Amino acid sequence: TTAELAELREKCAALEARADAGDCRGYVMANWAFHSAIHQASHSPMLRAALEPYWLRIGPYVERMMPDRASLMESIPTHWQIVEALS
Repeated sequence: TTAELAELREKCAALEARADAGDCRGYVMANWAFHSAIHQASHSPMLRAALEPYWLRIGPYVERMMPDRASLMESIPTHWQIVEALS
C-alpha cells in the first residue's frame, strides 16, 4: 500500500543514517526493521515464518561482515533499489 511504501522509505532512510554514522549496531537494528517491514507488507504469515529465523541468525554476524562506515554504506544503494522495485 502507499502507507507501507512510505514506512519502507522511512526505514531505508533510517538505515542510511545509521550507516552514515558508522553505527554498526544501530545499522543491524535498522536493517532488521527495513526487511521486517517488507515481510509484514507481504501479508503472508508463511513467508514471514520462513524468513524471520534466518534474520535472527544473520543479525549477530553483520558487525563482523560490515565493521566500518564504508562497508555499511556500500549496502545502501541496494536497499534503495529494493524500495524502488516495490514502488
